Amino acid sequence: MTELRTLGIILAGGRAVRLGGRIKALEMLGGARLIDHVIARARGQVDALVISANDPMPGLPDDVTVLGDVPGALPLAPELRDGPLAGIVSALLHASAHRFDLILTFAGDTPFVPYTLASQLHAGGAGIRLARSDGQIMPVFGLWPVSTHGALAALMEKGERSIAGAARQLGGVFVDVACTIGESFHDLDTPEDLACLTALLPKN
Repeated sequence: MTELRTLGIILAGGRAVRLGGRIKALEMLGGARLIDHVIARARGQVDALVISANDPMPGLPDDVTVLGDVPGALPLAPELRDGPLAGIVSALLHASAHRFDLILTFAGDTPFVPYTLASQLHAGGAGIRLARSDGQIMPVFGLWPVSTHGALAALMEKGERSIAGAARQLGGVFVDVACTIGESFHDLDTPEDLACLTALLPKN
């Protein structure tokens, strides 16, 4: 843990079109939901944890709350759902109001994210840092200083929706993140992916 206060944000607002519109974070994997796997790996890397979602997330731990892209009751209407960058903007505003210095973003459908994601991104310098694995940018996994909220919100107002694109415009860097045994950036997009994730579960 660094001296800078870090708020963890699990981005779980996707529509999951290729899964028939189901909420990916609530899919079961090895007796637990994907979101529960992510919470377990994110907890030790941040000072507090929030889930960015557009639908209700029942059964969460008492210390984990849900933050919508815009204020109001969930589920959000389809026209108000504006993608993961909107979730980051909302999270930065929330973090600022609660005196955090940084947010660390995770994907709600990636159950085996590295336990050392935070430390590896911190080692990449200052400013916005997004993860890269095996040469592929993982834009949903990143460190964002709270001070970037205004500039990021302005980019969204101009129509920007790409996390990586916004990060580049704000001087962000991409940090190579290594995975050890049991760690992976594999996510859930299709029913076939669930079988792949199941194969990656630790063997007892």
